[in-house]
Amino acid sequence: MNMIKLIALDLDGTLLTSDKKISDKTRESLIELQRQGIKLILASGRPTPGLFSEARKLLMHEFSGYLLSYNGAALHVYDSMETLHSQTLSLQQAHRIIDHSRKYPQMTMMTYNSHTLLCEKVTAYRVLQEAKMCRIAIQQVEDMHKAIDFEPFKFLFAIEPSQMAQLEEEFKAPFKDELSMVLSTPYYMEVMNQDISKGKTLHKLLDILHLKPEHLMAFGDGQNDLQMLKMAGTSICMGNGDPLCKEAATFVTKNNDEDGIPYAIEHFRKEGILPSSQQ
Repeated sequence: MNMIKLIALDLDGTLLTSDKKISDKTRESLIELQRQGIKLILASGRPTPGLFSEARKLLMHEFSGYLLSYNGAALHVYDSMETLHSQTLSLQQAHRIIDHSRKYPQMTMMTYNSHTLLCEKVTAYRVLQEAKMCRIAIQQVEDMHKAIDFEPFKFLFAIEPSQMAQLEEEFKAPFKDELSMVLSTPYYMEVMNQDISKGKTLHKLLDILHLKPEHLMAFGDGQNDLQMLKMAGTSICMGNGDPLCKEAATFVTKNNDEDGIPYAIEHFRKEGILPSSQQ
């Protein structure tokens, strides 16, 4: 049987524990699958450089694989960094988003250039945490309008979860037919081109590789993983995942602090969908 050729992995809340590490058991399980010929795809809302450390820890420099960043707005082959897909917001969209955000000064606005996190206040909610997690420098700008003279992949808005729940639909309303606006965590809203999702970009990769959804296994936990879980032939939601993701998934595993990924891998080895362990 052994139909799986690719495994897509969300990072935060899925591959990584609550303290932002890959557990030894998870790392060993994924390295073994790569040795058996399965390619990994790191699929995250993070900017591309924010995936490099995890890719190295999983030895993807030896086995290659793929980096899907900005929730699917960019896709690269890891070892060569060949760009397979790139889709940004237009400058006009970017400046309209900035204008709209001025109505919500309680929300932190962030975006990225190729190597830097841009914000208007370094001490604003979640800025330092986002830069640390993505391992990129912070550039504080006086006015985001003046700073954005390029087409960004995405904007990131942050606010306390209770406030996000109150403001989410109101904030999205003017762009509901134009942009993709999803919660990756209860406190992060990701704003991208409407045609962007992890699922759509993974479908492009399958087409490039002449594979089908049944060849793809996907792990996720957040609403920005929902389309990825729906399109993958085999989809796994973490035990800590969003209820919508659990409903969409083939299988619900243990949470990200309980080695949920190797637990699911063992389950699907027994099902014959993944190759038997060599250990």
